[in-house]
Amino acid sequence: MRLTRLGIDIERDSIPYWEGAELTGRIEIDFHNGGSESREAVRMRHAWLKIRDGGFSLLGGQTWDLVSPLRPSVHADALLWNTGNTGDRRPQIRIGYDLDVEETFTLNFAGAIARQGAINNRDLDGDGTADGIDSGIPMLQARVGVADVLDGAVTAGVWAHYAREDVDSGVAGETRFSSHSYGADLLVRVTDAISFAGEVWTGENLDDIRGGIGQGINTTTGEEIESQGGWAEVRYQINEWYRPAVGFAIDDPEDDQLDPASTAGGGPREKNHAIYLSNRFDFGGGLKLGVEYIRWETEYAGGLDDGDANRIDVWMSFAF
Repeated sequence: MRLTRLGIDIERDSIPYWEGAELTGRIEIDFHNGGSESREAVRMRHAWLKIRDGGFSLLGGQTWDLVSPLRPSVHADALLWNTGNTGDRRPQIRIGYDLDVEETFTLNFAGAIARQGAINNRDLDGDGTADGIDSGIPMLQARVGVADVLDGAVTAGVWAHYAREDVDSGVAGETRFSSHSYGADLLVRVTDAISFAGEVWTGENLDDIRGGIGQGINTTTGEEIESQGGWAEVRYQINEWYRPAVGFAIDDPEDDQLDPASTAGGGPREKNHAIYLSNRFDFGGGLKLGVEYIRWETEYAGGLDDGDANRIDVWMSFAF
């Protein structure tokens, strides 16, 4: 029940006093913040408006990060976060421009200023203010991509983010921490039925964008934790109503930078990886059914036994 989503899409093909502009938007909620299955609390997932005029666009509100724009076919509630897929939802202002190149493909340029600490809400100095807010600068994100290459067969992009956290009292002698990532995304239609999707990335102090298996800073040494990872999957559209997909994901922090004092998640985590199978059934009229299997494995530092988990999800959605 808590993962049930409700939403409204907004569309206007004109705006008074802005000739040629179009307006779109979304408001979407779920009930994930609740304390039990019968005492759910509303959580805002998306709340944004976007103005488009030709190739120019301006978006404001809470929605997906500009970086890491693709999403795996499984795990719709947490999207393989801390297991290879990065990016989340946060308040932001985003400017974009799409440039058509001789009717052969489209270049996409976009940049965003976004809220820091939207995910980790870290406050190492305990002053009641998130360390990202203490820095006085927003998170910066940018992506350059191509779309509609080879008659729409290829979409790809490269992206990066930068953020900073400041603390008033030093952590292992450090008062300033940086966060950055670089990555690439690729979506390819190999044949009319078979397609490939995936992302790769690297960076440091990535827990605020769901990287590093939730480990951003080593509080013992004051060092930002580096990590790298990604995910890839093959999708097969067998017919109009059935599409399976199989994939793999991995998040691999640098072992020698992990915080030995960490107790979150069972202690320092050296690697997360998963294999998965997705089955999606489209019955038409907006009704869809999903049946998914995911197997996770986590490797721990300090001689702890590896952890594993098997998850089966069944979900249904109706768009109207």
